[in-house]
Amino acid sequence: MIQIRRAEDGEAFQTNATLADIEGLGSLESFLQREIGIEENVALAYLSDGRRVRTDNMQDLAGTQDQVIYVFNKYYLDGEFDEVIKLLHLQVPLQPPIEETIAATLPAQLGASYHRTALAHQRFISRTLESLRCQQSALRIASTVLDRNMLNLTDVYDGVAAGAHRELEQQATLIASVDTDLEMASRVQIHREFMSSAVQRTIDAESQARTLGDYVSNENMHQVADTCRKTHEELQERFHQIEASMKRLSDDATEVRLSLSDTRFLDEAEALDQLSRELLSKVSEVVSGLDSPVANVEALLPELRQLDISIRNAVSSITKLKNTSTVHCLHGLRQTNVLNNELISLPADLIALESSFRTKNAFPDLRRLHNLVYAYGATLIEIVRRKEFARLFYKRCQAILEVMAKLSAAERKRREVYRGEVHGQLVFDLKGMEEAVPSIDFSPSGGKDTDSLYSLERTDVSSLLRILEDLEWYAQSLKDNGVALANIRETRANLQILIDKMDALEADLDRITERSLLSSSWRRLSDANEQGFQELAGYPRELEEKKADNESTFDEERRALKTEIAHLKEQLRTSSREHVERLERELRQARAQIETEATTPRIREDRHRDILSNVERQRQELSDALLEATNRTKAAEVLRQQLSRAREEAEEIRALEARNAARIMKLLEDQDETLRSLEQARARGENLEAQIDTMGNERGEMKQAPEKASEEKDGLLRAQASDHDRQLRDYLGEADRDRALLGHQFFKPKAEVEKKATAQAEMKENDDVSLREELQRVERELQDARHVENALRGNSRAGRVPQWELEQKVEEAERLVAQLLETSIAYRTAHFKALTVAQKNVNHDSSVPLDEPPPVDPSNPAGAVEILRSFDHDHFLEVIANTSSTIRKWQKQCKEYRERAKGKISFRNFAKGDLALFLPTRNSKLKPWAAFNVSFPHYFLQATGNLAEKIKTREWLVARITSITERVVDPKDPNSNPYGLGDNVKYYMVEVEDWKQPDTTV
Repeated sequence: MIQIRRAEDGEAFQTNATLADIEGLGSLESFLQREIGIEENVALAYLSDGRRVRTDNMQDLAGTQDQVIYVFNKYYLDGEFDEVIKLLHLQVPLQPPIEETIAATLPAQLGASYHRTALAHQRFISRTLESLRCQQSALRIASTVLDRNMLNLTDVYDGVAAGAHRELEQQATLIASVDTDLEMASRVQIHREFMSSAVQRTIDAESQARTLGDYVSNENMHQVADTCRKTHEELQERFHQIEASMKRLSDDATEVRLSLSDTRFLDEAEALDQLSRELLSKVSEVVSGLDSPVANVEALLPELRQLDISIRNAVSSITKLKNTSTVHCLHGLRQTNVLNNELISLPADLIALESSFRTKNAFPDLRRLHNLVYAYGATLIEIVRRKEFARLFYKRCQAILEVMAKLSAAERKRREVYRGEVHGQLVFDLKGMEEAVPSIDFSPSGGKDTDSLYSLERTDVSSLLRILEDLEWYAQSLKDNGVALANIRETRANLQILIDKMDALEADLDRITERSLLSSSWRRLSDANEQGFQELAGYPRELEEKKADNESTFDEERRALKTEIAHLKEQLRTSSREHVERLERELRQARAQIETEATTPRIREDRHRDILSNVERQRQELSDALLEATNRTKAAEVLRQQLSRAREEAEEIRALEARNAARIMKLLEDQDETLRSLEQARARGENLEAQIDTMGNERGEMKQAPEKASEEKDGLLRAQASDHDRQLRDYLGEADRDRALLGHQFFKPKAEVEKKATAQAEMKENDDVSLREELQRVERELQDARHVENALRGNSRAGRVPQWELEQKVEEAERLVAQLLETSIAYRTAHFKALTVAQKNVNHDSSVPLDEPPPVDPSNPAGAVEILRSFDHDHFLEVIANTSSTIRKWQKQCKEYRERAKGKISFRNFAKGDLALFLPTRNSKLKPWAAFNVSFPHYFLQATGNLAEKIKTREWLVARITSITERVVDPKDPNSNPYGLGDNVKYYMVEVEDWKQPDTTV
C-alpha cells in the first residue's frame, strides 16, 4: 500500500495501487494527478530519504520500508506567497452546537450526541497532528536535498577556489613587482660571452656593459601591466561574487537546517492531542454516568457542556497552530527552492571563472619579466654544470679504462704461461686458441672544452652571486614594502639550490659508479676470476714501490698544503667573507652528501611500507571480493525466492482467473434470468394491479347495487358491457403487443446489448413513457366506462355474477400478487448479492459495505411495487461492466505473466511445460543427466532416440518438460535404483522436448 503526502499542508492519502498500476498509467505524474489532484507539470515527488523519484526510477520505491511519497507543488513554491497562504488556510471545523441540533431529548441521547461531537473533534486533532508531522518531514527532506546539493557544489568550489586564490595571489604579486623587476633587470649585467661578436665590439667601443633591462621595453611592460591589472580586478571581482554567494548559500542552508530543530509546533500539537484524549475520556465517563437510573442529570449536563467547550477550544487552538505551521513550513520550502535555484547557476559561473583563468592573457609576459633574473642565473649555472659533468664523466671513464687494462694485461700473461707450458704438449693442433685478448677502449664525443661555445667557469657563478648580494642590499633601501627584497631573496635561494646540486655532482657520480658499475662488477669478477686476483697479489714489490712514491708525493703535497694553509690564514684576515662563503659552501656540500646517504635507507623504508600497504590492500580487496561474492549469493537466493513467490502468485492468479471467470459467467446467467423474471413480474404485476382495481371496484359496486335490475335495460347493459369488454380486450392486446416488442428488443444477443446499451436504454425510456401514457389513457377510458356501467347497474336490481365468485377471484388475485411480490423480492435480493460480490471482487476492499435496500412490506402491494421500481438497474449494469473490464485486465496481465515465464529456466517446483537446464552428473559409471535445481534434486533426464545421441556431444541441454514420472527406490528391486540412490529415496524421470531459441530478427 502506497501512501502519498502533500508537503505544503501535510495531508496524507492512502492508495491500493502498485508499481504495476503506476506503470500502466504511463508516468508517475499522471498517477499523482489522479490520486491527489496535482497537475503533472507542477508535481515534484521525493522519497523519505530525500531521493527524487521519477517515472524512470520508480523501482526505488520498492526498496523503501515505509512506501511513502512526498509530493511538492511547484505552484505553491513559486507562486505569490499571500495567495498560496489563502489557499492553504484552514478554517476551524467545529461541529454544530448540541443545543441547536437536539432539543427536548432524553439525557442519554443528549450524552450520546456530546460523545459523538467530542469524538469527531478528537479525530480532527489527531489528523492535524499527523499533518504537522508530515510538514516537518517534508521540510527535513527539502533540507536534506539542499545539503546534498550544497555538499556536491562545495567540493567543486573548494577545488576551484584553491586554484583561484593561488592564481590571484600570483597575479597580484606580478602586477605589484613590475617596477622592481624592471629595476633589478637593469642592474644585472649580461656576460659578454652570451653576446655576438658585433655586440662585444660595440661594448668595447662604448665601455658600457649590457644589462637584462636593455632587452625589455619599460613602456610596453607598463602597458601590459595595466592590461593585466584590469583583467586581475575583473577576475577578482567575479571570484568575490561567487565566494559571497557561496557564503550566503551556506548560511541560508544552515538556517534552514537549524529551523528543523524548532519543534515547538509539534510539542504544542502533541500537548493538545493529549488534552483532547483526556477530555474525550472524561466525556465518556460522564455519558456512562448519564445511563445510570440514579444519575444526577442537572450536575452532569453542565460538566458535559464545559468539556465540550474545552475540546472546541482545543480544536480552535490546533487549527490556529496548523495555519502558523503551514506558514512556517511554506516559508522554509520556498527558501529551500530559491537556494536550489541559485545553486543551479553557480556551477556554470565556476566553470566560466576557471575558463577565464585558463584563457590566454598578458600575465605570461609579466611572469617572464619576474623570472628574468632567475632564468639568466640558472642558464649560467647550467653551462658551468655541464662542463663540470663532462670533466668528471671523462675522469671516471679513464679510471675504468685503467682497471680494465690491468685485467687485460693479467689475462695476456696467463695465456702466455699456458702457451709455453701446456699447449706444446698436445699431439694434435687446436684452432681458435690464438684469439686476441679482450680489451676496451672508448671514443669520447661531446662535452669537451673545444666543443663548448662558452668558457664560463665557477668564478663566473661567484660573480653572479655577488651581483645578487648587491641587489639584495639595494632592495633593502627601496621603499616598496619589501617586494623587491622578497623577489631577490627568492631568486637567490633558488639559484643556490642549483649551485648546491652542481657542487654535489662529483659525489653523486662516485656513488652511482660504485653502486651500479664498479661494486657489482668487482663482485662478479672476484667470484669468476679469483685466480686472476691471486696472481695480481703476486706483485707486492711493485705495490711497495708505488707506496713509497705515494708517500713521497704525499709529503710534498703536505708541505704544499701547509704552505697553502699559511697563505689561506693570511688571506683569512683580509677576506673573511670569501672564506666564510667557501666554508658555508663546503658545509652545504657535506650536508647534501649526508642527506643523500641518509635518503637511501629512507627510500628502502618507504618501499617496504609501500609493499606492506600493497599486501594489505590486496588482502582487503580479497576480503571485499569474498564479501561481494557472499552478498551476490544472498542476492541470488533472494531472487530465487522472489521467482518462487512470483510463480506461486502466477498460479494463484490462474486459479483466481478461473474462479472469477466461472463466477462472472454464473453472474451473467443469473443476470439474464433475473432480468427476464423481473420483466415478466412487472408485466404480470401491472396486469394484476389493473384487474385487482377493477375487481375491487366491481365488488364495492355489487355490494351497493340493488338485488334486481330493470328487464328493459338488460339488453342495453349487455350491449354496452360487451362493447366495453371488447374495447378493453383491444387495449390489453395492444399493450401485450407493445410489451412483446419491448421484450424482443431486450433479449437481443449479449454483444449487441453491450454495443448499443445507451440507445436501447433511451428507446426503453421512450417506450415506457409511451406505454405509461397509453395506460393512463386506457385507465381514464375505463373509469368513464365504469362510471356509465355503475350508473346503469345502479338502475338494475340484480347482478349478473354472483358475489361469491367475485370474492373468490379477488382472493386468487391477492394470492397471485403476494407470490409475484415474493418472487420480485427474491429477485432483488439476488441482484443485491450479485452486486456486492462483483464490487468486492473488483475493489478487493470489503471495508466499505453497500447500503442495504429498503425493506418491502408484502401487505402493501402498491408500496412494494414502488420500492421494487426504485431498484437502480443502470448502476447494476455499470458494476457488471466494470467487473467484465477488470476480468479482461486480469486476463491480459495473466497472459503477460505466462508469456514472460515461457522463456525463463526453472530451478525448483518443476512441472509440465517448464523450461529446465539439464547437466551431466558426477556419477562415474552411468553419468546420468539431471535438472539444475535448488533444493529439488533427483529429476533425471530420460533420454531416448535422437535426444540420447545429441547429449553425447553436449555439455548442457535446455529443454521443455513434457512429462514427469515419480518413482521410489525399492531395496528389494535392484532395477528400481538405476542411479545409485539410497533406499526409499524418491526420484523423478523427466521426458523433454528440445527447445529452440525464438528468432528475434526483424
